[in-house]
Amino acid sequence: MSIHHKLSRSFHRSARFWALLLVVSLATAALLAFLGASRTSAQVLEVVYFMDCAAPTDVSHTILVPGGVPRMHTAGYFTPVAGDEFAVFRPVGGTCATTADSLCTAAMVYQGPTVNDAVSVVGDSAATFGIIDGMLAGEEMCWHVWDASEGKEYTATVVYSTFFPNYSGLFVPGGISGLETLTPTALKLTSFQAASQSAWVARSALLAGSALLIGAAIFFFRRRQSA
Repeated sequence: MSIHHKLSRSFHRSARFWALLLVVSLATAALLAFLGASRTSAQVLEVVYFMDCAAPTDVSHTILVPGGVPRMHTAGYFTPVAGDEFAVFRPVGGTCATTADSLCTAAMVYQGPTVNDAVSVVGDSAATFGIIDGMLAGEEMCWHVWDASEGKEYTATVVYSTFFPNYSGLFVPGGISGLETLTPTALKLTSFQAASQSAWVARSALLAGSALLIGAAIFFFRRRQSA
């Protein structure tokens, strides 16, 4: 076989190899693009309520949130659906049950019962000396839920899976936890709602007092006329 013929065969083999590699590369790129588009379309729901949360630091605690986590509360509170939001707050000392919440340290949008997700709870950074910008080690992580359809915020109780190393409900730097259940337990009034409620009570008391005064004035006026 001549050298020319050998070179020709080698060239054709190389051409076929590079053509096949190009086809495989294009097919792989197309598949990755399709998967990326599917993932993006499945995660179009973004946080719109719990937006004022702590910025990420060098300390965090990861909590896995399986799609089937939410449970119906026996007292009649709602069952979370896709579009509702979950958030983790840092309590003002003490526990979630005894103190007000001070700082949102993580937030996520529930994508629905078929989508597994995770949330990264922000911890306090040693780099910001004198400023508490996240959860402290050993603090209880307080969960809240926002009902998007009703525009209402609820406190919630959660049960952690013992499959993961950190299931006490306390913040652990570098910790990993997983939820088993999340149950909205009580309607939480926002500061605006609380102020509106107080104003309504004040207006009601004022109206009731005014009605009594008017009634008393009419009574004495008629009594004077009859005398």
